Amino acid sequence: MLLKTGLIFAIGFYSSIHILAQTNVDICLHKADGYWQCALRPQSDVDGLISNIQFSLATIAGAAQIDSIVQKGLAPVYLPLEKAGQAEEDNGLLYQKVAGFGLISLDSLDVSWTGANWTAICNIYLSDTTAQLWLKVDQWTETNNGSYYLEWNGEDHTGEIKSKCPLTTFTGFEEEINSSPWTVYPNPFDGQTQLLSKESSFLFLELTDLSGKVVWTNRRRIEAEQSTTLDFDFLPSGVWLLRVRNQENLANFRLITY
Repeated sequence: MLLKTGLIFAIGFYSSIHILAQTNVDICLHKADGYWQCALRPQSDVDGLISNIQFSLATIAGAAQIDSIVQKGLAPVYLPLEKAGQAEEDNGLLYQKVAGFGLISLDSLDVSWTGANWTAICNIYLSDTTAQLWLKVDQWTETNNGSYYLEWNGEDHTGEIKSKCPLTTFTGFEEEINSSPWTVYPNPFDGQTQLLSKESSFLFLELTDLSGKVVWTNRRRIEAEQSTTLDFDFLPSGVWLLRVRNQENLANFRLITY
């Protein structure tokens, strides 16, 4: 099934381990400190490719705007999300569709999701941090192709919208991003970007395309609180996966060149 939002990303590849046929994936919103988190929960352990997803957010019209959708850690690598079109008002609510297409399978990143656990896929920031936010399935979402839908490994595994994400089983992605001592900026970029390190170490760098083909490797030492230039002038416009590792840490970054 192709979404009607017009947002089309590069297609990743399927895992050799498939999600169970009866397993669906639930979705919910969790109110955090100054923002909302959107999370997914499979009903059993899974890996593989999240082929595509769509859902609609709603807040009280005039109370707040949906400013931004932010992803961290590996979330923007295996499931990049974007606003799908402009926000629209209907019956006192302001609706915003969100959609994404999987870029790369979870198992290729050594990631798996545990059944019955919530995994955050994005933070949602409103112009008024006190405003309420909902995941909606109603007449507007049905009419505008905005109801929650999820494909895993090319098959429909849409679950339910849940009103609560139990904190006892909630896995956010802040731990994933905070555990990495590196930052890449700017991104997107044209030609060159910078890798900033919080610690001194010897780094192993590997850049692949979305099919997993290695297009560049490098080894270099970097000092704490210093940056090093990554020269990618040879790359055409596109999306790439940069893997950075040392003896203690491993991080993956989705790079966009233009």
